[in-house]
Amino acid sequence: MTVEDFDAIGEYYEFPEFVEAEANTKIVNMVNGDVLFFKTEAGALGYIKVVGLYSRGDLGEFEVIVME
Repeated sequence: MTVEDFDAIGEYYEFPEFVEAEANTKIVNMVNGDVLFFKTEAGALGYIKVVGLYSRGDLGEFEVIVME
């Protein structure tokens, strides 16, 4: 998903299927503009957009969309 796709998500959105076999448990080398797709232990799906990383990447600003 691109940043433009993320920003275009409105009030209603149908999340794609989450394929656990293709999932990573750790993410490294994130950069501004990355969009990550995730699944919580409770089964909710969501996206995280990296808005800004600061101070060697250990502080950041993110936008999050999670299904209800």
